[in-house]
Order: sequence, then structure tokens, then C-alpha cells
Amino acid sequence: MAREPSCFVEFVVSKFADKIRAREFVITSELTPPKGTDLADLFAKADQLKPFVDAVNLTDSPRACMTVEPKSVGHLLLDHGLEPIIQITARDRNRIAIQGDFLGGSLLGLHNYVFMTGDQPKNGDHPQARGVFDWTAADMIRASQALNCGHDASGAELKGGVQSGIR
Repeated sequence: MAREPSCFVEFVVSKFADKIRAREFVITSELTPPKGTDLADLFAKADQLKPFVDAVNLTDSPRACMTVEPKSVGHLLLDHGLEPIIQITARDRNRIAIQGDFLGGSLLGLHNYVFMTGDQPKNGDHPQARGVFDWTAADMIRASQALNCGHDASGAELKGGVQSGIR
């Protein structure tokens, strides 16, 4: 089990988080945001999943193929009554952008993340793109813990903290 940050963070109450804390069985499903802004198919799938899942994992340009980013879709799914888990990869972002994404997601009411390295761009739909890979998934976990504690990964204090924690 992951280590708790050394500071106290009051997490948002959610069915998903409560079930994890209680060590209950959780059910999640994965949705891939589209390549474009038409979310009708995604919302139709989300509506079908809603009675059966505790949360929905939103992918971050899987297989290095460009799609709409998952934070905005996650925010819209909250309005749809589904709790999102935002996938965030190190492939396309450096440490500055990753921390900014966490803070921006917090302002949008997003608190659940899955951290991963990401696929090599050469295998995707933009093979000429360059990967960033500035951090590992473990680095992103440490950064989220730092932000939950009120400072960035370099130790600088935040002006306004993370809104109810990043899980």
C-alpha cells in the first residue's frame, strides 16, 4: 500500500475512495477520449457503465495516439455523475507541466490519478513527435504528495493549496 504523505490532507468524500479505504472490491472501467471534441459516444458509453462502476479511468492519448486530454473530459463526467480517474503520462510533459496539470485538475474537482510513463511517440500517430519522459511514475507520486502538503516538487510553497488532495 502507498505511503501516506507526512502532512494531513482532507480528502473529498467519494464512493470510490471510501471503498478503497474500506478495502472493499471496486469496479472501474476505462474510456478513451476521442480524437476530436465530439463526446456523444463517450457519454453514451459512460451512461451504460454508470450503474456498474465505482469510477471510470480516462486514458491519456493511449498507444501514443493523440486524443482530447482527459482532465477536461473528467470534469464533464463529474457533471454526468461519474467519478473519473485521470490517467497522466510522463511521455508528453515535463515536471513543470505535470505539477500544473495536478493543480489545474484540483481546481476542476479531479482528485484520482493513475501515473504512468507512456508509450513511445514513434509507435503512435505522430511518429515525428519527441517524448519528454522527464519523470517516472514514482516521481509523479512524490510530486502529488508534495502538492498535497502545500509545496511543489522543488520545495517552494504553494499560494493556495491542492483542493482536497490528489489520490
